[in-house]
Amino acid sequence: DNAAHQAAEILRSGHLGPLNAEQQEYITIIESELAKMESSRQHAYYIVGLLYGRVKSDMKRMDAGELIRDLQERANRLRSVAEISHVGLELRVDATLRYGSHELNVDKIAVGVAFDNLLDNAMKFSSAGKEVNCLFLVQGGKLWINVEDHGPGISESEQKRIFEFGYQAAEHESIARSGLGVGLFTCDALVKINGEIGRASCRERV
Repeated sequence: DNAAHQAAEILRSGHLGPLNAEQQEYITIIESELAKMESSRQHAYYIVGLLYGRVKSDMKRMDAGELIRDLQERANRLRSVAEISHVGLELRVDATLRYGSHELNVDKIAVGVAFDNLLDNAMKFSSAGKEVNCLFLVQGGKLWINVEDHGPGISESEQKRIFEFGYQAAEHESIARSGLGVGLFTCDALVKINGEIGRASCRERV
């Protein structure tokens, strides 16, 4: 992985010659994917253990503001992918939230991986020129993360199945970046460790 990072840095530096806009985009994609792979590898065994009930969730008390900052950083690492797809990303924190005023009992790793999958799904199926909106707020002693995209939408009957392992909505079959159908399954399973997840067409709420 270090060699891949170094190669990407050398290419971006222009030492091997100038890059056009398309080549710059490819380098950005490579760097983003390398970052995702590194993060995934670090937590893979723990997450698999959680999903199969082989390890206990590492629940700890944590300031809501600290957790939100961590999730914002994760979102910003995905921002370059959104920009290449011509999809905007807006992150907002409820104006009434005061850092240090709310403590939560959460599994930081599980929440982070679930958030990555939710946001990645929203950006993947959003229409070019539209924006993915993410709002963080604390209500009733819980952190709520509202992710809203502007994609093709999902029928009510399909919504009941989108969190099943390997399931992909029929109306999304024409989308080349459809993936393997495991992102929302993983998201749902991890969120249930910490809280609950709701669904509505073009809206997913954790």
